Amino acid sequence: MTQLKPFKKGEKKDRDEKGRFVKGKEPGPGRPIGIKNFVTIFEAAVKKIAREKNIKECDVEIDLVVRAIAEARGGNYNYYKDIFDRIYGKAKESIELEGQIKAKFELTDEQFNQIIRRRAKNIGNN
Repeated sequence: MTQLKPFKKGEKKDRDEKGRFVKGKEPGPGRPIGIKNFVTIFEAAVKKIAREKNIKECDVEIDLVVRAIAEARGGNYNYYKDIFDRIYGKAKESIELEGQIKAKFELTDEQFNQIIRRRAKNIGNN
């Protein structure tokens, strides 16, 4: 395990002496430790409702989908969209762009070729 050095005021406590993130420390990239994602909470809620009403979990999910569709048909599309986007992921959206990119190069062909040869030589030496 990485030994952490004492931190000075203003230093980040979620990184080691080399600046790398330390596993299990907050804040870091991603969800904070101990916070459940929506799907986990949703599944727990479905199980709780099924226990309370003494019915199958799949029947609870069907009831929720029926309600979501009814809400959407009644104009409350966000109810439907929020649940389905969180559980099944958002639908892919494609965007088509048209345009031009103009670039001006200051290098001659010979200068460019010299750079390429040098880089190729450096890669071969590594």
